[in-house]
Amino acid sequence: MDAVEYTDAVIEGGNNPWLNFTVDADPSSIYISYEFAGATERAAFEAAHLPPGFTLEPIRVLESDTPKYILILNIYQSSGGLVTGARAEWSAFVTDPDTGVPRYLVVQAAAAAISADSVNLLTNPEPVTHELTPTSIDSYVGIVDEVTEIESTYFQSSIVWPQVPQTLAPFAREFAVANDFIYWGNAVADHTLFNASVHNRPGVLISNSDITITDNSPWAAFVNPAPIHTVVYTGPLDIVISP
Repeated sequence: MDAVEYTDAVIEGGNNPWLNFTVDADPSSIYISYEFAGATERAAFEAAHLPPGFTLEPIRVLESDTPKYILILNIYQSSGGLVTGARAEWSAFVTDPDTGVPRYLVVQAAAAAISADSVNLLTNPEPVTHELTPTSIDSYVGIVDEVTEIESTYFQSSIVWPQVPQTLAPFAREFAVANDFIYWGNAVADHTLFNASVHNRPGVLISNSDITITDNSPWAAFVNPAPIHTVVYTGPLDIVISP
């Protein structure tokens, strides 16, 4: 019914049919890719976190990759549109039940400002930062105990930046196409449209020796400790989303 009401307001001029979603370049968006540890961990993840009818799908993130079952963390800074400020999203890649191609499925999102998603509609601000320093890209997600109100580290990373020299790596086409429909835990998908900024631009490949990570999230139990790779986009991303 929310979708019906939204569409009615689009017809009447009260809602925009597409919502702008701009990902900034200072700092750029980062992707930290983890491989699921094994069949046991994949089965446990599917049972606990995927809607009925969905299964994990192996995918390549970079053209040089071989397909793997991946849990990916995307952290970025947005200057406006659907999201403002820093945001972190943990996603798995699943088989689209309609088309059979790989798609994102967001299992957790945390944002520094009030934000919208297709599960919670509106979510409260959380301690999330994504900042550029003279020597690094620093990202942080905190968690606040509901009883004691004490904040602790949920996830934290620091990437040596700038990279000199840069190792550029092209993204795999199926990784870009996975953005066409982004599913959420209730099996509802956002439809996204994007221009060449998403695919026709290489990322900067970060070696594991150039990133430090503290991961206290429950997602760490499903994946290998060391990332397959970390990639920093080389510029802003221009996207529109239809919720």
